[in-house]
Amino acid sequence: MIVVATREFDVLVIGEGLAGAMAAAAAAGEGCRVGLVAKGPGMFALADGCIDFEKLDPHLEPEEGFEREIEFFLTTTAAAGCEYRGRLGERIAVPTLLGTFRHATFAPLCFGEFDPRRLTNVTVVGFPTFFDFDARFIAERLMSKARVEGRQTNYSARQLHISWQGELPHLEIEFAAQFDRNPQFREAVVKALASVAASADLLIIPGVLGVNTTTEELRDIWGYVGCRICEVASLPPSVLGMRLLRRLEDLLTRTGVELLTGFALSELCMEGEHCRGVLLDTPGRPRRLEAEAVVVATGAFSHLLDARGLMETNVFVCGGALQLSEPRTENAIAIVTAFRAGTRAAKLGVQHARR
Repeated sequence: MIVVATREFDVLVIGEGLAGAMAAAAAAGEGCRVGLVAKGPGMFALADGCIDFEKLDPHLEPEEGFEREIEFFLTTTAAAGCEYRGRLGERIAVPTLLGTFRHATFAPLCFGEFDPRRLTNVTVVGFPTFFDFDARFIAERLMSKARVEGRQTNYSARQLHISWQGELPHLEIEFAAQFDRNPQFREAVVKALASVAASADLLIIPGVLGVNTTTEELRDIWGYVGCRICEVASLPPSVLGMRLLRRLEDLLTRTGVELLTGFALSELCMEGEHCRGVLLDTPGRPRRLEAEAVVVATGAFSHLLDARGLMETNVFVCGGALQLSEPRTENAIAIVTAFRAGTRAAKLGVQHARR
């Protein structure tokens, strides 16, 4: 078999979900030459980006707790322009499409700077072309729950009317893409939101405010509208998950990580118990990528490896590939195990580079 010439890295990360991005950031932070290989964005981009540490697998927690891993995650996401809020032992209320609240330990800024259960007036805003976001249904459910719990928050529903001559997108992800690339469309949307925000302390809307939008840009939008805005995760793919992924990709690129995305991996190149690299299934002929250490962050359904059989080699496994958790805590497991895998792999890569 003819293989395209090799490319060498200190650390090669396989997988571009939350675990892969965190592992690559950790290794790059140690001064390594890092490559990240992925066929697609992973499962993280399908959800709302929230992180839940409650009832995390006790085998993962060292005596000093998760402080280093959490600090690394919060610092990394802030540097990427996608800030998170929260702390261990506390719960953030996150509204859902079903008119309920789910709870998380850490959440993107649009959830984490306020508690929508303790405000006076909350307006749920419906968009005319979206069929999976029923503003009236969500407001009625939230109001009913508030009264049962004895809270005085008033939830109301409003329909958004956007002054736009073109056809409005029917999917949240398409709407967000238009919001990103068309300044006139973005201005029309923000003006429409301002028109329904007169008496509201908070607007609850579907996730539409751009895939590439940074935290500072969100704050600017809130300032123009006149109140905070909470975006609810829609049906997959979620704009909120995609937004974090795009911001992390931008950060990784700025810190020197080489992204090789869009191609599947055919195999790990093993020599005994040592991995020399991978074969990337590129058009025409495979491409070989070599590395001193490999981090596998491919999720629970990868065909590449038996994770338990490779733990003692230069392959470091993290995230869903370890199959340690329930779906509710998988993002927390991804953060913890990716930080550890990335730093361990970096030590091996740096030792080799020094030799």
